[in-house]
Amino acid sequence: MVERYGGPSTSGEPAQDITASGSLAVFPPPALFAAVARSVGDVRLVMRHPASGGLTVVVFKGGSPTMVFSPGDGRSLGDLLVEAGAISRAELDELVAERPRSQVPLERLVIGRTGMRRDEIRAFLDFQARARLLDVLTWRAGFFQVTRYEGGEETTFSLQLPPLEAMVERAEARAAVLPALLASLPARPQHTVVRRRRGGAEPTDPLGSMIWRAVREPRLVSELIARLRIDDDLVIDRVVSLAGGRAVVVEPRAALVRETAAATLEPVREDVVRSIHRALRGPRGGSLSTALWVVVVAAEVPEAARFVGLFGDEPQGGTGAPGPVGVPSRVVPLGGAHKLCLLAVRPDTLQPGVLDGVLSRCDALVLLRTAGGAEEAGRLDELWRQAVSRARRVPVTLGVEVGAVHGSWADHPQAVLAFGSWQSMAASSVLPRFLEGLLAAARGADGARDDRFV
Repeated sequence: MVERYGGPSTSGEPAQDITASGSLAVFPPPALFAAVARSVGDVRLVMRHPASGGLTVVVFKGGSPTMVFSPGDGRSLGDLLVEAGAISRAELDELVAERPRSQVPLERLVIGRTGMRRDEIRAFLDFQARARLLDVLTWRAGFFQVTRYEGGEETTFSLQLPPLEAMVERAEARAAVLPALLASLPARPQHTVVRRRRGGAEPTDPLGSMIWRAVREPRLVSELIARLRIDDDLVIDRVVSLAGGRAVVVEPRAALVRETAAATLEPVREDVVRSIHRALRGPRGGSLSTALWVVVVAAEVPEAARFVGLFGDEPQGGTGAPGPVGVPSRVVPLGGAHKLCLLAVRPDTLQPGVLDGVLSRCDALVLLRTAGGAEEAGRLDELWRQAVSRARRVPVTLGVEVGAVHGSWADHPQAVLAFGSWQSMAASSVLPRFLEGLLAAARGADGARDDRFV
């Protein structure tokens, strides 16, 4: 069932019936969580927030959340472990590279390869879930899908979270102060350094003392949050007050990630966006959602992340340049209320519940070819089949070739888009052609495959 949320609950149906088909209903996120919490069996809730490009997948077992996934938010388990100093970036890269071969969840690989205790990993997973839920519980508009779920290990975990009422209250309080707190920092938390001021005294309050001890060496604000595993607004608020009291110094780090505005579609091309909506969704077009969700798949993860990165330097969640951890993403404004949401996904490294949730809200799938040859083509075909094997409907597929790699494709791309080289690709030129390619694929999905290079 795909419905809209954004107001008071109007449903009087028993909670057990929440996964049944029904007419359009209006639920705020807390009402959805409360209803699912009373449901029977395993349930997956997928929530999409078109305004921010946010996507959250929550898996429940017996009414309790066991997994919370938000692609591209900078809070993957790997991100948190590195920022907390639990493992190095090199160690994480090795573990991520091993996942497709071992088909073992990252947390189990970390325990086996680093010697971290299970309870330590669970503490990070609890904090990750809490941080993500504090975001989603304050969403005011968007779409949701609730389904019965029979999956893998997502339902074997038991998250330790506060009661829903307490989480909602905390989420509202955080949302009220976080924008002003972020504005008070000299840079994003990922690029703001906190260090002790010479001659400063250790604070006497518990949180202030914890921060003071954690910055024996200079730390980024994001590292402090991960190390302390305390809500970001509370940490930032205390850091700012400590700086005002001359106990610590807060400054932007010297080498910032280059930041430029994401490309914006010229108004004259908005007809292309409207045409894509109509081709993908029928006569209602973009009336249900003005965001286009596109999943990018490549034989090599860095290549997919590189392509997504072409559409602007500011990723969803502000996590810096895309890397092999998590799901690199971009949200590109297209003029007016329209947005393009891009996710670089490696299907064989995502758990079934996560992959199903991402694809259930996917408008189109992009297969990226960069090397050519039968090996890459076969790998892409295999990844495509993995991506759609559990999907309720096969998404529109666009093939994208970079460089002189023209060759035959399998039957699934409805259109193919070709670029001469990475060096020749800039967001201002890539975006219009990319949208035209999506339109060609969407129009070709109902008919014969379109082999023309657009």
